Amino acid sequence: MDSVTYEFPRRREIDVNGKTFAVRMSEDEILDQMIYFSTEYRDVDSLEDRNEKHHQFYNFCDRMLGKGALTKIVGNHPLSIDEKASLIMAIAKTACAAYRRKLDGYDE
Repeated sequence: MDSVTYEFPRRREIDVNGKTFAVRMSEDEILDQMIYFSTEYRDVDSLEDRNEKHHQFYNFCDRMLGKGALTKIVGNHPLSIDEKASLIMAIAKTACAAYRRKLDGYDE
């Protein structure tokens, strides 16, 4: 019988404000979530809406970088929805760049 053994590469890591995190999502998952945020978050009308978005940002960051990641990055600094969106967009862009460099390395 033929068999295949595949060694999974070590998780990519990114540094955010001096803290290192392993990227726990694929580039596709990150991009899909960012597309969702860009379409669903255009209008935030109510306090309930803002609270829901707030929790979605934290949950996404937890899935992408590990439990408590956004809290570790932000600390006690209060952020608006727009500031959270900008921060997460910058983190996602950096995480995807790490994947792109890894994929580019396969061509060499």
